[in-house]
Amino acid sequence: MSSSALSKTPDGLEFEARNRSFALREPLAGDWHGGHAFQTAFFNALSLSFPVGEKFFVDSVKHYLPRIDDSKLQRDAAVFVQQEYIHRREHQRYNEVLAEVRGFDLQKLESLYVREIERANEQPPIARLAATVVLEHITAMFAAGSMRNPRWMDGAHPAMTDLWQWHAIEETEHKSVAYDVFLAVGGDRKLLRQVMRIVRLRFPYHVFLSICQMRRMEGKPVMSLSFWREGYEFLFGKNGVIREVAGDFQMFFRDDFHPWMIDNRESLRATIASTGSH
Repeated sequence: MSSSALSKTPDGLEFEARNRSFALREPLAGDWHGGHAFQTAFFNALSLSFPVGEKFFVDSVKHYLPRIDDSKLQRDAAVFVQQEYIHRREHQRYNEVLAEVRGFDLQKLESLYVREIERANEQPPIARLAATVVLEHITAMFAAGSMRNPRWMDGAHPAMTDLWQWHAIEETEHKSVAYDVFLAVGGDRKLLRQVMRIVRLRFPYHVFLSICQMRRMEGKPVMSLSFWREGYEFLFGKNGVIREVAGDFQMFFRDDFHPWMIDNRESLRATIASTGSH
């Protein structure tokens, strides 16, 4: 798939950072995902994690770049850094507007993820890079799922669909960069599996806490049967998000796993063409 010794991003997949910005004030003032409270809160909670998370990803990869002498992987990593920088900027804007128009305490909402990153930064550099690999895989598998299933955004405000599709495209393009750097510097696949077992519990737990916090800040009942029933159907129902990505998740535990074993270049090209995100 790739002529590079270290970079396994497929040959011919040239990618770059798209310097995008989005008008989000109107949609973020309400339940922008087709009037669905849970879906809206779920995506908003994901956004809350991105500014500190993506800085962590960039720092984890950049730490090891002086040890990488493969020109293709160096180039891939440079674009990865640029893409993540813009993601961080746009999701910070997203979160600030969200807090302003809905009356949220942004510092409190972000503190969940700030504390988690502070704990992660106490670990050795290779463990931080392993956490980045794991979280990049989780992000990429949801990106792949969203491109296979545009219905995930059915009814969503066009500006929000545009933002999340842009993010999915770029997460797919650079999905193997952290993994390739990890292997290039001698990272152990056993460590990746150990970290994944932790992250697969902690990350959804923090998303769940974020959703509950936002409900409380708006004076809405946390224990709302209709709200959580909607959430269960969206995540675990017949066409649920979690069901859709379960196969991609399990592949991570294979001894020979690489992110481009999930070869979704066709859906990537189709999504880029449909959005004009060249």
